[in-house]
Amino acid sequence: MLKTIVTGLLRKRTSPEALNELGIVKWREGDLSQATRIFREMIRRYPRFAPAYGNLGAVLFVQNRFDEALAVFEEGVALDPEHVSLQTNLAMAYHRGRRIDKAIAHYRQALERDPAATAARSHLLRAYLDGCHWRSAEAMITRLTERFAQRDGGNWQADVSPFVALQISSSAAFQLAVASYHARHIARAVPAGPVPARPTVRRREKNARIRLGYLSGDFREHAVAHQTLPLYGLHDRERFEVFCYSIGPDDGSVYRRRIAADADEFVDLTALSHVDAASKIRHDGIDILIDMAGHSGNSRPEIPALRPAPVQISYLGYPGTSGASWIDVMVADNAVIPAALHEHYSERIVYLPDCYLMAHAGQPVAERPSRRELGLPETGFVYCCFNQSSKITREMFEAWLEILQQVPGSVLWLYHDNDEARRCIEAEVAARDFAVGRVFFAGRVASKAEHLARYRAADLFLDTFPYTAHATGCDALWAGLPVLSMAGESFASRVGMSLLINAGLPELVVTDRDAYVRTAIELGRHPHRVHDCAERLRRRRENCALFDAPRYVQNLEALFSRLFAGYASRCNRDGPA
Repeated sequence: MLKTIVTGLLRKRTSPEALNELGIVKWREGDLSQATRIFREMIRRYPRFAPAYGNLGAVLFVQNRFDEALAVFEEGVALDPEHVSLQTNLAMAYHRGRRIDKAIAHYRQALERDPAATAARSHLLRAYLDGCHWRSAEAMITRLTERFAQRDGGNWQADVSPFVALQISSSAAFQLAVASYHARHIARAVPAGPVPARPTVRRREKNARIRLGYLSGDFREHAVAHQTLPLYGLHDRERFEVFCYSIGPDDGSVYRRRIAADADEFVDLTALSHVDAASKIRHDGIDILIDMAGHSGNSRPEIPALRPAPVQISYLGYPGTSGASWIDVMVADNAVIPAALHEHYSERIVYLPDCYLMAHAGQPVAERPSRRELGLPETGFVYCCFNQSSKITREMFEAWLEILQQVPGSVLWLYHDNDEARRCIEAEVAARDFAVGRVFFAGRVASKAEHLARYRAADLFLDTFPYTAHATGCDALWAGLPVLSMAGESFASRVGMSLLINAGLPELVVTDRDAYVRTAIELGRHPHRVHDCAERLRRRRENCALFDAPRYVQNLEALFSRLFAGYASRCNRDGPA
């Protein structure tokens, strides 16, 4: 019926405003194919109607058709340079393509035209972080934290996304305030549909298997897939059925193919609306829906917001609270969320006995390249950090330079994330004579095995703060490289600590900047100490808690069983919650 209505509207001489509104409705419902069709028809009929370009580009963008989206946005901005949403969308397309300088320029243009454009301001902060424009970012962060401290009743949270909140503050209370604000807006935008507010436990035969539904946009060449690759095949099929629901692109990678093969059912939801996707999950009789995306980039929180499963949990992919009423439980460990901090999480916290993060053991590591091959000095202590540039703060970088200054002949080796970040970092280095020629960059390599091998050319991994190394930290430790990490209050700031405890290197965890700098200097001046840590790590690697995948999955299954049994018991006693 609805398809007939849409077709009829397209056939009629409908106004551009009416068609635009219809396209937006379909977009909000998650029916991206229909929205794409409507916006394309608008441009064909009304080529001077600028909003159509912004909306078509945005719909293409969320379908990961980035080159098409960029071309549409550029055409729209050329048509109407004063259109704020078009400027913002064009900036987002450049941002996704790691052309950070162009992204910043267009976000700024959007804000010049409309200082109240919260989307442009929020994304501009992310671009400043990605491009290492530290002072510009700090000015925005200071305003946000001041308004939070003053308990400002305005909508300041709109100026920062929940994911960026993890990067700019170690305050768990700050992160909850931001996440809750955005969750409330998501809840208000969730379309009405046939999915019940809370499904009952499905009728099941005696000893029927628990159906797990993993929801992720990252079943592809991505850190989440790297970490969890063995998970889906290791589940006990006498007790569990495994459904993987993809809301992200199919990149054809070995990771995508392996996960699809290991799942009992692999379902691509990308073409379905939010309501249809949730209905599919409910129809499949999922007992526990496992949201691995949260408020990250490739997420669709509207799907779990429709309550398609009786138990819904946040797991692994997003290291912070959802702030959402539709997420019942967050999987953690004692290190990342101490009991004293539960009040800053909207979810009930449940613990795995070891590390909450699954580390993929068994990844092949290529033969170690020489330092000469990597463009590094052949002698001297090599500090490295291969975290994303957005995790590097000015305070951390200045700490690193202080360490270099105190350890003669040492160098710092960073990952080349984007050209703008490298330009800004090199400018910081050039301003300090002692640091010139002592900071190096590593680019992309052909395989994960080659990437892991590079870690073995370094002596110590210097972690970032407040967003510490997660998958990158696991990679460094698996390759045999010790990590020095500083722990704060928030989940994201304590992951490095959890990794090191479970790898058997708790002495490499510190809790303040002075201890961090002091420890890094001592290890650089006495390299045998860190080499002893590396040798201990290599000896224990196969048997430590961090890399014991079968043990990890058994613990996870025990947790899932308890969660579902508890809900089923309450449901049978009291009716659906």
